[in-house]
Amino acid sequence: MSSGHGPGGAASGAPELEGAGADATGGAADPAFASISDGADRFPHATATIPKVSAHARIPPDARTRVVPRARYAPHPRMTSGPPPAALWVLFRKKPAFDPASVAASLGQGALVEGGEGTLSVRLRGQALRVVSVGVPLPVELLDQCLPVAHLRPDQKEQLESHAAHALVVHEGGEVGVEGLVALYQTAWALRDDAMLGVINPVTWMCLTTEMLAETLKPEFVAAVRASPAESLALWLGFVKLFKPDGGTWLVTRGGWLVGLPDLAWLARDLDETDAVFSMFAGILDYAFTSEARLAPKHTIELGDRALRLRTPYEYVDTIGEDTLVVEPRDAAPAGEG
Repeated sequence: MSSGHGPGGAASGAPELEGAGADATGGAADPAFASISDGADRFPHATATIPKVSAHARIPPDARTRVVPRARYAPHPRMTSGPPPAALWVLFRKKPAFDPASVAASLGQGALVEGGEGTLSVRLRGQALRVVSVGVPLPVELLDQCLPVAHLRPDQKEQLESHAAHALVVHEGGEVGVEGLVALYQTAWALRDDAMLGVINPVTWMCLTTEMLAETLKPEFVAAVRASPAESLALWLGFVKLFKPDGGTWLVTRGGWLVGLPDLAWLARDLDETDAVFSMFAGILDYAFTSEARLAPKHTIELGDRALRLRTPYEYVDTIGEDTLVVEPRDAAPAGEG
């Protein structure tokens, strides 16, 4: 699987990775929809349109040749081997030294934080998390997975890529759920200092600058996510493009299992579909969460004037994920069968 190229830019059979903002229709979001801001760019809740940003910017070539120590992590499991741990990577210019009292104060009443400068144990509203300070950058292969698909400007991607150290925030409980997801991001924010650059979610592939992280932790955003985690699509939950060699594009969500939701996929013939598919995914996920409906292959969905059906993936299963639900028009000819 390769990244950082446009449709048809690779000769291999695996789809390429791209962020949702590239070549999207863009335009101003409906003022009735809530949005957060990062500089001049608007970042939407799931109900708004995606801004046109350079989500396909390449990671600078010298990032591959820098001779510096890096953290070692086990390779990401294939999408068919079960979910990885729920975690965040918090990026810094230098190795962070934790102050348990300051972290506890940031998390608020009821938070229990124990440990020292290098490791913390956090208890927050029944959620258990562990935090570890690591004085080297993330492995390049992990950055290569997440940064190319990030909904960020090129300069923001370069800033995150320039980090020299990071903190690993891991959810230690069993089921994560919405409260576990909120606790992960709140704990990441509680580690902030002048050297923090941003955060990467290795499960959802989403990246946020420090300023964007702050916006997502405002009370109104957190309340919206608690009501429906679909509100965090393309911010906390993932929304990415997988370019196929034939010019088609799989639009795919990432990390739905964190909050008890399925991941969804749609085969787009034209990137002008991106905004509509983004809103469609948000509507389906919102319905699934608020109704507690368990979606499965062969289910049908009526979404406005769209008649849809769900099915299992029939190509690039290791990339899309065997448990991902492919969404299709109900009257479409079956693909990948026989």
